Amino acid sequence: MSYLSRRQHFTDPIKPRLSDRINLLTPQDIQVSGWLGSRIASNGQGRLAPMDTTPLLAGFKQRPGSHPWIGEHVGKYLDALALEWARTGNPAIRTKLDQTVAELVACVEPDGYLGTYTPDKRFGLFNGADWDVWSHKYCLIGLLQAHRWTGNPLALDACRKVGDLLYAKFATQPQKLLDAGTHVGMAATSVLEPVVLLYRRTGEQRYLMLAHAIVAAIESERGPRILSTLRTHGGVEKVANGKAYEMLSNMVGLCEYARTIGDTDIVRTIEEAAADVIANHTYITGSMSHGEHFHPHGQLPNGTNANVGETCVTTTWIQLCTQLLRLTGKPTYAAQVEKAAFNHLAAAQHPDGRTWCYYTSLDGTKPYTPGINCCVSSGPRAMALLPELFAVTDAKGGLVFTLPESCSITHRGNVWVQEVEWVNNHGAAEVRFRWTLKSGTSGKYSIGWRKPTWITSNGTSPIAQLPSTWKVGQSRTFAWSIGVRRLEGKDSNKTLAAFTFGPWVLSAVAGKASTDKPSTLVLTPKMPQQTGQRTFTLKTSKGSVPLQPFADCGSSGEDYSVWLRTNAPKQRRVGNVLLGGTESRSRPGNINGSIVDGEPKSIVVTHSNTSEFGDWYAVNTAEQVDIDKIVFTHGHCFFDGGWFVGAPMVEVQEAPGGPWKALGRLPGYPQTSADQQPPLTDGQEFTFRLQAPRSIVGVRVSGTPAHGSNPKQNFSSCAELSAYAPDRLQKK
Repeated sequence: MSYLSRRQHFTDPIKPRLSDRINLLTPQDIQVSGWLGSRIASNGQGRLAPMDTTPLLAGFKQRPGSHPWIGEHVGKYLDALALEWARTGNPAIRTKLDQTVAELVACVEPDGYLGTYTPDKRFGLFNGADWDVWSHKYCLIGLLQAHRWTGNPLALDACRKVGDLLYAKFATQPQKLLDAGTHVGMAATSVLEPVVLLYRRTGEQRYLMLAHAIVAAIESERGPRILSTLRTHGGVEKVANGKAYEMLSNMVGLCEYARTIGDTDIVRTIEEAAADVIANHTYITGSMSHGEHFHPHGQLPNGTNANVGETCVTTTWIQLCTQLLRLTGKPTYAAQVEKAAFNHLAAAQHPDGRTWCYYTSLDGTKPYTPGINCCVSSGPRAMALLPELFAVTDAKGGLVFTLPESCSITHRGNVWVQEVEWVNNHGAAEVRFRWTLKSGTSGKYSIGWRKPTWITSNGTSPIAQLPSTWKVGQSRTFAWSIGVRRLEGKDSNKTLAAFTFGPWVLSAVAGKASTDKPSTLVLTPKMPQQTGQRTFTLKTSKGSVPLQPFADCGSSGEDYSVWLRTNAPKQRRVGNVLLGGTESRSRPGNINGSIVDGEPKSIVVTHSNTSEFGDWYAVNTAEQVDIDKIVFTHGHCFFDGGWFVGAPMVEVQEAPGGPWKALGRLPGYPQTSADQQPPLTDGQEFTFRLQAPRSIVGVRVSGTPAHGSNPKQNFSSCAELSAYAPDRLQKK
């Protein structure tokens, strides 16, 4: 066997028909530092290096695996670990990489199967076994990345066997692919990305034929029809079932497919989708989705119960923006990577690198977990990818510094250093960019840098050119005064404000800071040079509130809030005034969607294997709002409960902390019993109309939960709780 002894990537024999306008450097040519560099380092040291691979491989060695998608994790790990080896050259990382590849390859069956299911439940929508192609996708991705950076022939040989199996199963019958993956087939069709890469790595035409078949399945009548839906209707929330992670994964694959076959129409369509995501679905922290889906425009709840910013979605968004940056050369995609990297991605990662959040809300606490789940496996992949995005080369080979962070770049025999310093200059915050030709040869060079949107006054992110003549040891420095910026909320965040400093979104930490009203005056930031941490003091009507980057807060379990009440004049809200409010229920359940996200599919329940006399669901607003209509949306009837016994009571709270006042029973709710499933449908709405408008701060629906066929417990469910402003306000 021949291996690449150095950190030198394998060159594919098949060249894409579309030439990239931006080319990534190899990780070994980039040394990262600064705040973001510390997060990348902790990812390797705290997560990747000490990882116990036994549970990652268990489902392959002893089928079936313990979980339907347990097979995805080892592929994600190999993907991140190979990039970490390429970045650091750490021999221990290389040893672990080779060992993990060897153990996984040993699990390939004679026909090429590399999943975690028994033979009777493979490549179909079997109950509890419907992620087979999905797991093969990640095994391919991990093994191809390992082969790229080590040349390990065992990895590529295993990929060929898997590819041949997928070809035999689906190349001539692409419709079967839709029956092998959930979410309108998007889980299975996302295998497009590694299939295209396998074709370019091997030159085998059958893998290109398989890629064509996958795209045909995507665009078929029963398929998710991603491209055709975007071209006809626009808006990612209208594609298939709106599942964000799987949809973005398909778009990454479609970019690789378009690059390979030279299809610029596909690139334009994915660009339009990205523009929709940026304009209508992205949180100010750089992630998107709540309840794991895209929703109608303007619905971006902040709370923990809304399941905000799945880390898998953040990671795949960074991957998609990287694809579009390469294909188009447009700096806006680098700006999106910056926003996500400095905020939502880093916020999901504990600073020590060991644990990650599945979801990361903009208001609440951070539920870090060290266990094995899709997001804990995805986040390290994005962190491992980031070094390649610190600097890139343009179509003419010129070097462009892309992220606003300190780094050292080796390019064509020269070593270039970008230093980004945050300092206090006589009481004012200042950022200084310094570029130095540290070693190499003096001469004329094309050196550019992407101006961050927080430096430019018009919100754009252009590429600026530095002087062309350089001497070894020469530096160029630019400095800008930087203040804390205030962002006014809209939609469900109307009358709220958020604050940013440079690339960081800030959070108020500790206590219930969101109940206070900040002014626009921010005191001098404190920026210790050794730790890189940035803290601020925000003046409010009651004193002051400490602010720090959203990515840094919450690591000790403290409460935080990004969006804060403002001292702006009170504005009357219209439409569903509870949207994005603070939700609560009588007891926690085992399904944690949201009842204030405008999405009836993201239900909540009170199932706790206990029996309670009464259940309730409530939503509170930050201030008084006027309403004349309340709508309760039913969640789901299970065999052992999920509904109320008889019509529940509708209640309102007129002042913070005040009593709940009963208005009456919910009209139209069927006569139900505790044990018999009622004639209720998922998402069924029941409306309570007030006799006259009233000002409230909370709405609650309460009643007796049902037990269905299990009288030892009971519970109810709710999909949405809404309240609407009077029509006279809607018309204003």
